[in-house]
Amino acid sequence: MEPNETAKKYGMKINVRKTQTMIVSRKKGGIVNVEIDGLKVEQVAKFKYLGAWITEDAKCDLEVRSRIAMAKEAFSKRRELLTKGLSLATKKKIIKTLIWSVALYGAETWTLKADVKRRLEALEMWIWRRRKRSRGRHTSQMRKY
Repeated sequence: MEPNETAKKYGMKINVRKTQTMIVSRKKGGIVNVEIDGLKVEQVAKFKYLGAWITEDAKCDLEVRSRIAMAKEAFSKRRELLTKGLSLATKKKIIKTLIWSVALYGAETWTLKADVKRRLEALEMWIWRRRKRSRGRHTSQMRKY
């Protein structure tokens, strides 16, 4: 039975322009031909699902790089929170809540290989160095006044 016919039984219609197919396999290059109402559905190598990248090779490299970039952006946007006269414990809580939640969204689906672990450790060091640098600038500015 055609997918659209099943959808019609429940009063729905599949939008071919918004529908994509993908083969997830270690072997790249597989082709799947899906047609809905005579129109071919686009096959893709990657797509974003619930905010996370899914790739045809089932690896998490693209998603990890994307999450790290988003975490760095979140850190940069919230940097002013870390320069105020807050205790170290409060700054750590802010970082864990606002930065790490962005970085690790969907991490339960990742395959934690050595490369992924190294990237996450590098992000952690980047965050702590920037936090320390922000504190140093803020402190020196405070001394001037």
